[in-house]
Amino acid sequence: MGDYNKYTVGWICAITTEYVAAKAFLDKEHESAEHGSAKDNNIYTLGEMGKHNVVIARLPKGEYGIAAAASVARDMVRTFPDIKIGLMVGIGGGAPNKKHDIRLGDVVVSSPNNGKGGLFQYDFGKTIQDQKFRATGFLDQPPGLLRAAMGDIEAEYEMEGHQLNGTINRVLEKWPRLRKKYRRPDLSSDRLYQSHIVHPPDDGNSCEAVCGDDESKLIVRPDRSDEEDNPAIHYGLIASANQLIKDALVRDKLSAEKDVLCFEMEAAGLMNHFPCVVIRGICDYSDSHKNKEWQGYAAMAAAAYAKDLLSRIPPYKVEVENRIIDVLSSVETNILKEVHNTAQQTNAAIEVLDSDRRREKVLAKLPYAKGSTFDSFDGDLDTRCHPETRIALRRRIREWAENGQGKSIFWLKGMAGTGKSTISRTVADSLHTEGKLGASFFFKRGEADRSSVAMLFTTICAQLLVKIPSLVAHVELAIDADPNISDKSMGEQFEKLICLPLSQIRGQHSQAPKFIFVIDALDECAQDADILLPLLSQTRNTWSPSLQIFITSRPEQQIRYGFADISEDAREDIELHEIPQPIIKHDIAIFLEYRFAQIQDKYIKYGQSLPFGWPGLEAMSALVEMAVPLFIFAATLCRFVEDPAWSNPAGQLKKVLEYRRIGRDSEMDQLDATYSPILNQLIHGKLENTQKVLVKRFQSIVGTIIHLAEPLSRSSLASLLNIDSQQIEGQLSCLHSVLSVPSSADSPIRILHLSFRDFLVDPAKRRTNPFWVDETDTHKMVMAKCLERMSKPGSLQENICNLPDRGTLRAAIDSRIITNYLPLDMQYACRFWVYHLKETVGSNYWHFATDPQRPFRSITGVAFSPDGKLVASCSYDETVKLWDPATGTLQQTLNDHSLSVTAVTFSPNGRLVASGSYDETVKLWDPATGTLQQTLRGHSHSVKAVAFSPDSWLVASGSYDETVKLWDPVTGTLQQTLEGHSLSVTAVAFSPDGRLLASGSADMTVKLWDAATGTLQQTLKGHSLSVTAVAFSPDGRLMASGSYDSTLVSSCE
Repeated sequence: MGDYNKYTVGWICAITTEYVAAKAFLDKEHESAEHGSAKDNNIYTLGEMGKHNVVIARLPKGEYGIAAAASVARDMVRTFPDIKIGLMVGIGGGAPNKKHDIRLGDVVVSSPNNGKGGLFQYDFGKTIQDQKFRATGFLDQPPGLLRAAMGDIEAEYEMEGHQLNGTINRVLEKWPRLRKKYRRPDLSSDRLYQSHIVHPPDDGNSCEAVCGDDESKLIVRPDRSDEEDNPAIHYGLIASANQLIKDALVRDKLSAEKDVLCFEMEAAGLMNHFPCVVIRGICDYSDSHKNKEWQGYAAMAAAAYAKDLLSRIPPYKVEVENRIIDVLSSVETNILKEVHNTAQQTNAAIEVLDSDRRREKVLAKLPYAKGSTFDSFDGDLDTRCHPETRIALRRRIREWAENGQGKSIFWLKGMAGTGKSTISRTVADSLHTEGKLGASFFFKRGEADRSSVAMLFTTICAQLLVKIPSLVAHVELAIDADPNISDKSMGEQFEKLICLPLSQIRGQHSQAPKFIFVIDALDECAQDADILLPLLSQTRNTWSPSLQIFITSRPEQQIRYGFADISEDAREDIELHEIPQPIIKHDIAIFLEYRFAQIQDKYIKYGQSLPFGWPGLEAMSALVEMAVPLFIFAATLCRFVEDPAWSNPAGQLKKVLEYRRIGRDSEMDQLDATYSPILNQLIHGKLENTQKVLVKRFQSIVGTIIHLAEPLSRSSLASLLNIDSQQIEGQLSCLHSVLSVPSSADSPIRILHLSFRDFLVDPAKRRTNPFWVDETDTHKMVMAKCLERMSKPGSLQENICNLPDRGTLRAAIDSRIITNYLPLDMQYACRFWVYHLKETVGSNYWHFATDPQRPFRSITGVAFSPDGKLVASCSYDETVKLWDPATGTLQQTLNDHSLSVTAVTFSPNGRLVASGSYDETVKLWDPATGTLQQTLRGHSHSVKAVAFSPDSWLVASGSYDETVKLWDPVTGTLQQTLEGHSLSVTAVAFSPDGRLLASGSADMTVKLWDAATGTLQQTLKGHSLSVTAVAFSPDGRLMASGSYDSTLVSSCE
């Protein structure tokens, strides 16, 4: 067919694979005639699809991107002026997320929305720099006829499913040479890797070989059912740039911001040249991984959909549509008018870009506390006041904020759980909406960057630079003059980064804009609060009256003294717990009514019905009485009642109300009533031994979580503690009311409120709270786990990231590469083992830091053989070594423990060596041959101490599980379990006659036992800190115990 005016459908492809697929779907191919224009460089394939005459063109080989596509489209509509329908058909990269289950082989169709086409162009380079989309134009909408056909085919597929696979198979039967490359690959090759898993760019091996197919690295998706289309068809936005996206993190960010389904790099060239529908078969996930085997099938799927779409359009309706070339002629006139405006806008944009780059350069030099601002994602803590609560208080704060001549500091103080942080977020949110928020900083104990003032002023300064662009130059000068300013004292940082820059721009404003700082939970700042307050009071002289500070804290003594030094005319104070009870009762009642209504609606959606009027006036009144004045009580009980892990709101509420009666009859305080119902449910109805196991697991897992210097995810916590992640998941499944437990195993677990930690570690509750957590012992345990993690073979080594250039700067290394080689739990261990050491009062672990040779292999114990010819040493390297003390030569290495060895001793007859380990076992060795004789199993926690009886017929072991066990060293059988200590057993020793056994413990006591019967003979008290050592005098008449506080000698007679 030589008449070019008969072709009404234009079909553009980018690469050969797409071109082959398009040609394969032609019902009939026409002979090509000579071009109508010598300036047209395209090569066309002409033919028929159904009742439509189609012209197909592809980009010149080796040319890709926007410019090449634009050139092909422009020449096509000139040579074939009657084209009225445009199609861009080929392959693209998918952007799967929770909302869109996009898989390899699926088809994405550009779907118009809000009067614009379903594709837009953005500047990829700007995306990386500014971390957000910069849209530069939208594709013109395709003809209404094409949009109507898309709606028809979408409805039919939803009702009846599609037949695309059948269509593709028939085409492959017609063209058998295409089967190998264009048929559907095995579904096992469709692997979606976690976004942080990167395929090295220079590694040509397969992803399975390089990155593995371990489920921990993949996003596991269920198989599609028979009722689901496969491939699936998705309608939405396609993003087009001048280069490919091969970065999963960038993909995720751009997908989240604009709900993009697919990325490609040609269609944007059709803007203002070729209004069309873009159809893309998904051949990869826009990441670094290789999926070339899917390109052929993806191209076939896109072509099959395009042909089915054309079949819905009657040719007579095409005849009345406007020609694309006519549509574009009117567009060209508007384009010329826009050129001048664009040039002006470009100049202005360049100036803004220069300013932005300068600011980014300065911001890069300011350490920033992640998660410290009021609007940072912080799980369930991201709450605001209900509109009908705290009305009078919020009005008073607003009056303070609006009074330009008022006091510069507002101090909101209140006891734990009275709602200070919720008020702070509400105030900050309101100020931000009004443009009056200068900066916010929310301290939080247990998060490294937020638990000290180290990054306070640099973080505030960074926020100010965004609010006040004119500050950038002055802060830049301050940093250039002192590049180490972020390491200087708080006073120097405050003066040079905050005060001086603000004062220098004061003259540039006829009326200085008002800004307010919001600083929350000052009491959770680990140190220097007394230094901070006098500095903040200087704001009155810095930019008065335009800078004010809103501060919340508990009324702790150190903070009270700090505020006392600030004159009353410079500050305003309110105590939350002194607000009249009727107001607090009203606010808590409003909150509870609101939350219980939410719970009712939620469970109705689950198909569960609650009694009419639940929970009832009587229950609501009782809950309000129990809660006042603690909002945290109300918030926690609502989460407890709502928790789907129990699926019994009414039953859960009944358990909470039971504590109203218990509280009247005991010394139980409000924190008991808040948290005891939640924790006691974990062991309710369990056998005593089971309860002990559950409590120990709680103390190990949750105790670690509340003592971490920085939150860890479930997966990282499991790796650090060296336990199965399922144990952690099981422990946390019923604690969503007190912990923020994200659904993702790679997101950090956080405490919902500091009062939960306070409740667990309160020394006064050690005897009454079965879940009580010993801070010192927990820090010891976490520190030991950190050391174990670092000491694993191959964990730490030179050039750990395998960088080709060892002089590479840290800033130049992709964070995903670091995480790949240095997992987050290892990073935690390296950064914070010293923190846990510091929190371990009187620790004997300092030698770890002072060993210049092998800091990860420090000695934990030594013992001489009875004849003095051997010395045994045990170490964090999981071994026991036997040495010749005369020559210093190594005689034997006893290697069978799986974790650090903490204790070692010889039997009095010299025939055995006993070793205890963090792997919860005691091992008995033959020192002459080095062979393992027995492994004694039975402890549920690390073994801390071992000792032989004088006759060598018994071995005693003390453990963190709070027990002493007596074993037969010959048979390896357990003889006795001595229970009575309330904390870990740290030392054991037999009396010279073997009749008594002494055990020392972190519970600050020494217990004397009858070694034959296992009965407790005496409990010796007097220490004020953990007991670390016990020993008998040679005649057995005296027993000495060593402690972190002192040494106490007690008579045994």
